[in-house]
Amino acid sequence: LIAAFLQGLFVSTDLILEGNYIKASATLKQDYEIMTRLNEIHKGRSKYGKVPNPQNGPTTMKKVYCYLNNIAHISKNDILDSLLLYTDKNEISGFSPVKKIQKEYLNDLFIYDSFIKLEVLRHCLILHQELLGEDETYKKALAYYNVVIKIYTEDPIIEKLPEK
Repeated sequence: LIAAFLQGLFVSTDLILEGNYIKASATLKQDYEIMTRLNEIHKGRSKYGKVPNPQNGPTTMKKVYCYLNNIAHISKNDILDSLLLYTDKNEISGFSPVKKIQKEYLNDLFIYDSFIKLEVLRHCLILHQELLGEDETYKKALAYYNVVIKIYTEDPIIEKLPEK
C-alpha cells in the first residue's frame, strides 16, 4: 500500500495545481482509502475485498471523505456549476472545458492532500520501526514528523474547513 501511494505521490498535487478539482478529488479519495486501509491493518480491522471504512480514518478527517465524494461523484449540480460554469464580462455564461483556479477548492484540497500525506508518513515511520527498530534515521524522521504534526494539532486546520 505504501509503495502504491508513493507511485502516485504527486498525482493529486499536480491535478490540484492544474485546477482539475474533480479529478483531484477522485485521486485524493483513493489516497484517503489507502491511508484508511493502513489504519485498519495497523489496528487489525482490515477486511479482505472490502472498501476501507472511513470510520477507521483519523477522527479529524471524517468530513474530508464526504467532501471528496461530493466533488468526485459529480452528482450535485451546484458543485458542478461552481467548478465549471464561466461567466464573462458581458454576463454571458456557459460551461467551460478550460480549467480555472478557484481559491476555495485549491486551499481545501491542498490541506487535505498534505494531511493524507502526513498520515501515510506516520505509517511509513511505523513500518520502519517494525523492520529496522529505532535507528538514527527513524529518530530523525520522527522528530521532523512531530514538528509538522504539532502545527496541525495546535491550529487544527482540518476542523476549520466548512463541510461541502
